[in-house]
Amino acid sequence: MDNKKFITAVFVDYENWFWNVYNNNANNDIDSIFNEIKKTSQIVHIVIYADFTQDFIKDEKSRLELKYPRMVHDCGAYNTNGDKTHIKKDLTDFYLLDDIYQTLFTNPRIEQFIIIAGDGHFHSVITHLRMFHEKKVGVFAIKGSLSPLIKNNSDWYVEVDPLFTHDFSKILSTLYNNEERKFVSYFNGVVTNCVNYFGTDRNETVSSLSYLINNEYVRQEQVVISGEGERKVLVAEWTKIEADDLWKRPNKLIQAVR
Repeated sequence: MDNKKFITAVFVDYENWFWNVYNNNANNDIDSIFNEIKKTSQIVHIVIYADFTQDFIKDEKSRLELKYPRMVHDCGAYNTNGDKTHIKKDLTDFYLLDDIYQTLFTNPRIEQFIIIAGDGHFHSVITHLRMFHEKKVGVFAIKGSLSPLIKNNSDWYVEVDPLFTHDFSKILSTLYNNEERKFVSYFNGVVTNCVNYFGTDRNETVSSLSYLINNEYVRQEQVVISGEGERKVLVAEWTKIEADDLWKRPNKLIQAVR
């Protein structure tokens, strides 16, 4: 078996990565991606680009610089008009793309380029690297953020599942209790129950329940409710939930189902 590690350059659109993590209320760390890359690659170049002048992401700059000195580039710092509110996301893409092409020509020994971003803007450079320079190109992106253009043009890609701090058991126990009492479960009702009775954060609960639905742990069905008409209700897929160790139903319900 060939255990060769490809000589690799890694380019991080941290703005894209951060906001996809943030908007999902997830807690994925870029470190885990770097550790995954090291298993199959010899990394000789890493750059991390973002506009760190914006709220929420600004604290990330100092944290990243401690771990990755001289690898972090603040694209917001390049703005010369002083109006930080009008810096476009394209600026980050521009500097990252420029770095990819400069690295391509100044370090020809690099065999593999890895881009951490799902933005479709990178599909042309991916095609160029593969077609005209015979480089391998891989992509990491948060699940749901990866452009079809990237999927179709890269040698390989990895869609990273959002990681949550939220305890799925609060949501699943609510679904279980409703099911046991023969109550129907509505999306907003489950969220409100978790917030009111378990003290969970509403936005985080919404994201976590959406994750369960998107990954087919909970399905949505249109049913007719007496006195209410047609409504969309939630139904837990207990077999899949338990197989993936998300939560275990109390024995009473398991026996009743069997």
